[in-house]
Amino acid sequence: FRWWYRLSHFSLAQRAKIICTNSHFSASELKRYLHLDERKLHIISPGVEHISSLTSTPIAALADKTSPFVFILGSHNKNKNHQLVFDALNLLHDMPLLCASSGNINPKVFQNFNKVHDKVLPLGYLSDAEIKWAFEHAQCFIFPSLYEGFGIPPVEAMACGCPVIAARSASLPEVCGPFAHYCSPHDAQELAASLRQVINAHKEDAAAGAEAKQARIKHAQQYSWDVSAKQLGELCYEL
Repeated sequence: FRWWYRLSHFSLAQRAKIICTNSHFSASELKRYLHLDERKLHIISPGVEHISSLTSTPIAALADKTSPFVFILGSHNKNKNHQLVFDALNLLHDMPLLCASSGNINPKVFQNFNKVHDKVLPLGYLSDAEIKWAFEHAQCFIFPSLYEGFGIPPVEAMACGCPVIAARSASLPEVCGPFAHYCSPHDAQELAASLRQVINAHKEDAAAGAEAKQARIKHAQQYSWDVSAKQLGELCYEL
């Protein structure tokens, strides 16, 4: 199966007149592994209007909690690197902080998942409206992924005004720009320090926090399906 994919991807890539991908990082990976002429590659980013159009729905398991929470989203495979968050929480003994975790926790698929400690609340599947509520109410959204071609969740979090801590890896610095906090995807201490900084800043300077929130929302709004459709239409016209 893997070899068939390698063969078909290489063949399609050589024959295609244009290849569209979602970030400069993804383009560099395609160029590297498929030996492509970079003039064939074009960047068309996805949009995040969907999350902004929703009416948020409270999450029952969180609505009655009094302690603040951070939010992580995604299945518990190793690529998503959620263990880094759990390790960072273990270093923050003095902070009454809950980690709300949404994603597939089927033990038949993700055998290595465990709660780690009582600070982690596994929520399982959430609707998009519930995810929006979590973005709106979390102290921050953490996205420690080791490898992403784009990474829509942190941009959706920004669209909801939520502070973001992302891994300093793959496409994430490109996509999130200077509007996220970054940490090494292999350093729990750095993530713990970033968490402390983000949460304390939220408490200490409300005006600066409101300004940063508006900057995040404005940054997220540049990722628009209208813009993407126009870019794709222009490429098709040129062909």
